[in-house]
Amino acid sequence: MCGECNLSENENRSINETRAAKRFAASFLMPETAVRATVAQLGVSKTTWSWELLLRIKHRFGVSAEAFLYRLAELDLMSQNLTAQLQARIKEHYSQTGFAEPDSSRRILNANGRFFDLLLTAECIAKEQKEVNEIRELIQEKRIIQT
Repeated sequence: MCGECNLSENENRSINETRAAKRFAASFLMPETAVRATVAQLGVSKTTWSWELLLRIKHRFGVSAEAFLYRLAELDLMSQNLTAQLQARIKEHYSQTGFAEPDSSRRILNANGRFFDLLLTAECIAKEQKEVNEIRELIQEKRIIQT
C-alpha cells in the first residue's frame, strides 16, 4: 500500500511543514466521523468501491481523488488490494493528463446526488444486475438528470 497510508511508518517519521499540512487537510476536510457516516449511509464495503463512486464521493469533501483514497485507506474503509488498484488508476490518469484531477475538482451537490451515489453502490454490490438495469431504464424514461 502507499507510504502515505501506512500509519505505523508515518508515526516514526519526523513532522515537517508538508506532513503537518497534509495531516491537517485530511482531518479538517475529511473528518473521520463524516467519512465513516458517508460510507455507512451508502453501504459501501471495503471491497465494493468503484472508480466512479470514488470520484463522486470525493467531490462531497472537495478533495482530490488521491487524497480521498488515502483517507479511506487510513480509516480502513477500503481493502489494500482495491486501494492499490485505484491508486494505480489515479497515477495513470495523472501521467496521461499532466496531473489533472480525475473528473475535475468541482463539487457535485445536487438534488439527485445521493440517489445516484446509492445507485452506483448498488451496481457494485448487486449479484444480479436486473433490478439495477430496470432502475436505469426508469431514470432514462423519466429523464432524470444525473450529474
